[in-house]
Amino acid sequence: MKWVLVVTMLVILFVQTHLQVLNMATQDYDETRIENALRLACRNATLQVVPSTQASGEPVFDQTVAFAAFESSLAQNLDLNPATFEPEPNSMLTVAPKILSVAYIDWSDVSGFPYTYVNTTYDFTKTVATPSIFVEVQMTIPSDAPGVSAVTVDTPVMESYHGEL
Repeated sequence: MKWVLVVTMLVILFVQTHLQVLNMATQDYDETRIENALRLACRNATLQVVPSTQASGEPVFDQTVAFAAFESSLAQNLDLNPATFEPEPNSMLTVAPKILSVAYIDWSDVSGFPYTYVNTTYDFTKTVATPSIFVEVQMTIPSDAPGVSAVTVDTPVMESYHGEL
């Protein structure tokens, strides 16, 4: 009887350990997918340049169109409702992402490049060689393991315009 209890406890420990490892792997995968979706959305936003400024060699972002492109791309890549940003039933997310900050670094407010962008609110500093867009988004990564709460992360992403200058 003693050995049955010992084996039972070992099996329970084995299953719990594997559930935790599986949950960590799933959350890692989800975080990577979120980072890739943010990077793609930000890259799509950097393509939204006012044509006349692009022709003059000093591109300026069309901020309204760029933000709409960012939201549309993020919603498509993460299975979110494009109008409300709420997760669709097949989305890996359970909580709508929050866009915390957006900054457009272009020739409209910078006299030259390279330029060092500093955001003290989110402790983010980066030197950019071309016009760029910075976005800080808060995402909640769900947990698959029972008793383990979801993880909320603030993810900064910055992408640069790579058109012809």
